Amino acid sequence: MPISYEYCLNLYIDKDGVQKEFGHEIDFFYSKGAEQFYDYLKLIVQESIEWLSMSKEILGSQIKYHTTDDIFELASVAGAINFDLKDESDLSFCKSESKNKIDEGL
Repeated sequence: MPISYEYCLNLYIDKDGVQKEFGHEIDFFYSKGAEQFYDYLKLIVQESIEWLSMSKEILGSQIKYHTTDDIFELASVAGAINFDLKDESDLSFCKSESKNKIDEGL
């Protein structure tokens, strides 16, 4: 790991100049320091995954997911956007015409 990460981590200090998270400087080239940092990082990732899983359970029932037809229509309209801002974009949707364009593209 580049020294700059270690430097930034060790600058995270409290008002008394003590490293806030570990209570001492971390040295990535010292095996105990690296191990302590990676254990901390692993914990943060695990807690984040748990939080995201819990949030997904809570919010999952409240999210209105698009149907396959909705996604097809949205993708077709997005694909018709003209990125030359001086010209108009035709954002009308015709299912059979869009299907033909997809088939031609494949």
